[in-house]
Amino acid sequence: MFENILDQEHVISRLMEDLENQRLPSSLLFFGPSFCGKLSAALELARGLSCSREREWSCSCPDCRKHRTLTHPDLGMLGPRYFQQELDGSLEVLRRSRKDFARYLVIRGARKLTRRFDPWLWEGEESRLKGARSSLDALEELLDELDPAAGELAETRAEKIISSIAKEAASVLKASNLSHIPIFMVRNLAYWARTTGHGKAKIIIMENAESMMDSARNAVLKILEEPPEGVHFILTTSKRAALIPTILSRVRPYAFKERDSRGERQVLDRIFREPSGEFRSLREYFLGFDLGAGEIRRHAETVADLALGNDSQGDLSEVFSMLQKKERFLPLLEEVQELLRLRLREGLPGVDLARMENLLDRLTRARKMFEGYNQNPDLLLEGLLYGGVR
Repeated sequence: MFENILDQEHVISRLMEDLENQRLPSSLLFFGPSFCGKLSAALELARGLSCSREREWSCSCPDCRKHRTLTHPDLGMLGPRYFQQELDGSLEVLRRSRKDFARYLVIRGARKLTRRFDPWLWEGEESRLKGARSSLDALEELLDELDPAAGELAETRAEKIISSIAKEAASVLKASNLSHIPIFMVRNLAYWARTTGHGKAKIIIMENAESMMDSARNAVLKILEEPPEGVHFILTTSKRAALIPTILSRVRPYAFKERDSRGERQVLDRIFREPSGEFRSLREYFLGFDLGAGEIRRHAETVADLALGNDSQGDLSEVFSMLQKKERFLPLLEEVQELLRLRLREGLPGVDLARMENLLDRLTRARKMFEGYNQNPDLLLEGLLYGGVR
């Protein structure tokens, strides 16, 4: 169990100890940097809670088989994620290899998206799914065909499946808004959590829990105060301080560390079998499929330098041109935050701490305005730049 959660030995050891000694609480918080394995660990814990045998990854019990393909009916998932980037990276692995590990990687990457559209989550709001429904159905058919249990794939058919999965997933994302956790989903999960499950436990994973709006936070708090028996809530966040204290007081925290360069390379080698060696981290690998290796970092350096009042060799017009695709705005914000953290950690000379703190605060507010109110990325970027040099 947890064999594929790499370079997180301390937190995995603690989770295993709590699970084996039956000390696992009903509400958990996995917090740590982006791309550090929080969701993967949450999904593996969900499998372990459902398993009726010894919990090995290769376990053949019906519950484990369903969890490996993320089809278990007692699993609920909601919250925003870098869906497109992860799926692009997984499809690239499948292009290089037709082995079972690559097929599972794509299946899980795609279902991290499709499980956000479970009917019970959208009950009463079905009209919102009108534009995505046909692509969701097509995706599920493709994933069933890709399942290793379905047998070997002809080479020509495999290529067709790869292109079709990419196309249908892009259509789903274009037709839907998964940038935050709305109140209606929280109300629906509260009802679902109290219905009879199919196995030993129900597990609800709320990814990027800081993306909840105020009304959703209050509804979640009520659930955590009186959690149904046999239900486990796993919240994940890379911004623990953004969660309200009353929620933090009702979850047991599990800290995931930032991987060092060796740990990042281990993930790229073992999980994604990345052969080129040009990527320094999982973040760069995922984002590289959209902009090319190093491009997002280059644009982030331009934004950070200008917002801090420093000279920049970058071209700001290129940054605005990049943002013609709105989905690139959040990766840009995250990369600027990562860059600032790196500069703080390295203690570079001449760093203006006050300006840097001001910019970090503006980045947080820009993300909230983009996710919660769908504000224009160009306007938000202008606010970051001009606000940072006052």
